[in-house]
Amino acid sequence: MIEDEADILEVIDYNLSKEGFDVNSALDGEKGLVLVQKEIPDLVLLDLMLPSIDGIEICRQLKANSATRSISIIMVTAKGEESDIVLGLGIGADDYVLKPFRPRELIARVKSVLRLASHPGRVFTREHILNNVSSEDAYIIDRNIDVHIRSIRKKLADKRDLIETIHRVGYRFRDEEIG
Repeated sequence: MIEDEADILEVIDYNLSKEGFDVNSALDGEKGLVLVQKEIPDLVLLDLMLPSIDGIEICRQLKANSATRSISIIMVTAKGEESDIVLGLGIGADDYVLKPFRPRELIARVKSVLRLASHPGRVFTREHILNNVSSEDAYIIDRNIDVHIRSIRKKLADKRDLIETIHRVGYRFRDEEIG
């Protein structure tokens, strides 16, 4: 987690640790980038407005490096303009959470981002995806899932075929060996 506000860092750390996640954190962009390159975590929670190196630049550097390219990134930021969200997702973030956030929703999003790629070969129905990624007060229809899958495939570029559509059922993340 790279977050410059100590109180937010503490709330996120507490809630993630309570859910069983190992959490490492940094209070500025430069230290955070070094930490991520050293630890190679499964996921990075990344603020955009950071001292030394901003979150956009950190995301760009992580996605440009073959050793860190596959790390999932969730941007957690107060920058909620549509252009900020589009930029963040466009440079490789897997999700974008606005501050202030609800800790339970953030935990659900972390689990969701980590879950899709953690079960190669398993078929996820649209209903299953909806039940496991949406917050309690969100209104999402199953076709929204198709839009998000399309966006994820675009981010995967030449590896987009790793997300396979199972006609009238849902999707699966397949291993390169699954035929």
